[in-house]
Amino acid sequence: MQNPIKPCLTLFATGLFLWLLWGFWSLGQSVSIFVSVFVLVLTGGMLFWQYKQQRQVLSTEHDYTGAFPADNYQGPVILVCGQSQALFLDAQLHRETNQGWYIRVSAPTELVKLIAALVEYAPSLSGHLSLLYVVLPEQLTQQETLTQALLNWRRAIGEGRQKIGAKLPFWVTVYLSKPHHADTAMHVDDEHTPWMTLLSHQTEFQVEQEGTMSVPYSVWLPTHIGQSEQSLQFSLWLDTLQSWLNQVLVPQFILPQAGAPKQIPSAWAIQWIDITSQPNNLWQQFIQEKTMLPLYSSIQTTDLLPLPDVMLRRLHHDISLSRTERTLGAIGIIFGVFLIGTLIGSYYHNQQLIRHIGEDIARFSQLSDTPLAPKQTAYQ
Repeated sequence: MQNPIKPCLTLFATGLFLWLLWGFWSLGQSVSIFVSVFVLVLTGGMLFWQYKQQRQVLSTEHDYTGAFPADNYQGPVILVCGQSQALFLDAQLHRETNQGWYIRVSAPTELVKLIAALVEYAPSLSGHLSLLYVVLPEQLTQQETLTQALLNWRRAIGEGRQKIGAKLPFWVTVYLSKPHHADTAMHVDDEHTPWMTLLSHQTEFQVEQEGTMSVPYSVWLPTHIGQSEQSLQFSLWLDTLQSWLNQVLVPQFILPQAGAPKQIPSAWAIQWIDITSQPNNLWQQFIQEKTMLPLYSSIQTTDLLPLPDVMLRRLHHDISLSRTERTLGAIGIIFGVFLIGTLIGSYYHNQQLIRHIGEDIARFSQLSDTPLAPKQTAYQ
């Protein structure tokens, strides 16, 4: 959909500047003509650039036809990055739940274009946008692959935040096969699988499932995994995952790199569910190197992995302005600059007038009283 606001604001600013140049400033005819031509050429170039940007946005909208929510959608909109293939079908671009609208981002290069298209298509959604990074440790086999992928995503996220002019919430979801000894203890249906969540200000994981209150992990563990041996094994499994996150994954988010700003997750969500594991994956490599825990291979039993709806109500977004508010603000700034320019021009003209009057008075006082006729004529 076409958005004529930016071209109209450009023409409005150009018109006010030309009015200011010819109506309030006295720069001489040749200088005024040169500046006018320069401004018109600059305006034409800016309009052409805006046209190309609009074409790119329309192309992205066309590619994601049906993936965007309605422009009056009030729920959270989540851009799913990283290993998102397990959350969507092959040709599926979005998934809608009762809690939010998830859009698949297939590659880092698509993220910036998608954010720009969303902001142009429905600026009101910018206050509901968040970035979800999906990690499946059992499907990663090379550390270098993980490092390069995260650097590319970090660059894209940084560019996207500059594009939107706001800091979008960035959070991470980890899917990992549950320990075999905990299969029966954690058995629930696929729609009510418990999640382990952690916000940036919390010190302990919370266990939560849809429709229930979250409880601390230390309270949940003896209630649902009552046997001491299973509790110990599950705690070791969770501790190992936290070590993997702290030693392998988290450093990749904050690794200093030019053009790739640090990304500190504001929330974490962990789902214990069977994942089709790759041979000698990073998770198995870490277990072999750091622990004596047994290795497991699993196969995904569900078509799609569950979405972390339980986290959506906890995300904090920056306060954003609507399109109307931003347009009125831009008009106010342009008109304010115009008024400042007119005041400067008026002040300059008044100073010139005062100086000319002073010079005339000085010449008048120098006129001789004899003969008196010339002085009387000048006084009149």
